[in-house]
Amino acid sequence: MSNKLTNLQRVLNYLPTDKNKAVSTIDLTLNCYVADPRRAIAYLRKYGHNILDYWKKTESGKKYKVYYLGD
Repeated sequence: MSNKLTNLQRVLNYLPTDKNKAVSTIDLTLNCYVADPRRAIAYLRKYGHNILDYWKKTESGKKYKVYYLGD
């Protein structure tokens, strides 16, 4: 049996529980080696995980979404 984690396991393990440490899709792609982290998050939500999100803004005003695990 392989010790490799699946994409979903890597994403779930990487998501913080602290809203102030929420991570972006770029963070998930670079650190979890997942090509489409939004799909992974959608699957995890479908399987019952409480993954929350909110929008952040860069200094230049561009918006992006960040994710974290809720209670």
